[in-house]
Amino acid sequence: MTPSATRALAFDVALATGVFGLKILVSVLLLRLGFRQISDDDYARVVIAQTFANTPRLDPSGTSWLPFPFWMTGSAMLVLGRSLAVARGVALVASALASAMVFVVLRRSGAPRSAALLATLAASLVPWAAWSGACPVPEGFAGPLVAVGVFSLLAAKGDSAGGARTLAWGAGALAIAALSRYETWPACACFAAAAVHRARRDGHLPRVVGPLAISLAAPVAWVAWNQYAHGDALHFLARVTRFRQAHGDAGVDTWARLSSVPRALWAASPESVVAGLALAWLALRDRRLRWPLLTAAAIVTFLIVGELGDGAPTHHRERALLAIPYLMLGGLACGCAPEVGASERLPRAHVYARRTAGLVVAATWLVNLPSLARDFPGTGAADRTTQVARGTALRALSPEGFAVSPCAFEHFALMAAYGAPERVRVAAAPGPREPAEECPKISPGR
Repeated sequence: MTPSATRALAFDVALATGVFGLKILVSVLLLRLGFRQISDDDYARVVIAQTFANTPRLDPSGTSWLPFPFWMTGSAMLVLGRSLAVARGVALVASALASAMVFVVLRRSGAPRSAALLATLAASLVPWAAWSGACPVPEGFAGPLVAVGVFSLLAAKGDSAGGARTLAWGAGALAIAALSRYETWPACACFAAAAVHRARRDGHLPRVVGPLAISLAAPVAWVAWNQYAHGDALHFLARVTRFRQAHGDAGVDTWARLSSVPRALWAASPESVVAGLALAWLALRDRRLRWPLLTAAAIVTFLIVGELGDGAPTHHRERALLAIPYLMLGGLACGCAPEVGASERLPRAHVYARRTAGLVVAATWLVNLPSLARDFPGTGAADRTTQVARGTALRALSPEGFAVSPCAFEHFALMAAYGAPERVRVAAAPGPREPAEECPKISPGR
């Protein structure tokens, strides 16, 4: 490696570290502003991780929730303790690390340094991405990991062993994402299709066998596990459908279901939609850029089909779309690469149009940014500050345990703060309704 290349690498490492630090800082600032959670699911996930730390098992939840987040957080709890703070800290670090990885892979893909940095920071500061990164949910790291996998296709150069290693790293990122969130599964399929397409074109199919297997292993393994453990390969889907039909929007017409995901994407990240339109135009000239586009389209289609069949998220649809800002803004950064049109001078109209697209995306992002600190979820009736405080106090008041009678799902916040769910007996909940101020009810003993 030449001295100039060494200096460039060191600078990129420093910038990636800066992305990591800034992502942590934004999460801390959100917490200082009062943000705590997106929904009761956050605390339910912490309780499952605490249970895993106490009694490890392959499928920690035994439900439709994928296992990797519980393996990760529960393993950290084995070392650092089973507190809510540890769960939140693990989520902050995982989200920040995944965002830094996006910057690294964009640089490897040929994106100019400034474009890669701006794209990564802009995607990381999309309000839903920032909120998810500040609480113990997998969306905060699963979204950027999808982008790492997809852009590894652009970063892998030729048929070299280095290119195969880059694809393997990308496939590994996708495998982690696929063991964390279902909407990442279409990205695994797109990665596999792209890898096979390129290998067949170049005549080097054996080199992609490993990455191909890694990218598809997680979905296949989870389906196989459901067949083994529950006697139904799609048990997880049936469970999601039952829960959504019981607790989701009832009587919604077909058009509302079809349009719900596009509307959620526009509400959550309008800059992604604008960037996607610009990226579609750039992809006409640089065919590499079709893969981020196709992956984003596959994710949206997957979620729309889920909406039609009651297999999509029951609430906060925006959480399932967090890969798209990284894909669209990252793709736009790669579209600024010097390699685009290197063999011929770009027409002046093309250059002006590309700059205009960048300015429009930036303006849209700036308009959306204030909602980051203004409209965060988990407030009002969904606030769980009281339950967390009660759970923290119960550590000293009832170290031997207690019984809890929930009104809905608010008891998970109390149990997560208590830190020892195996000492808590949960009575049957009366069904979902707006919890009263004193919920849940606490009884001494188990």
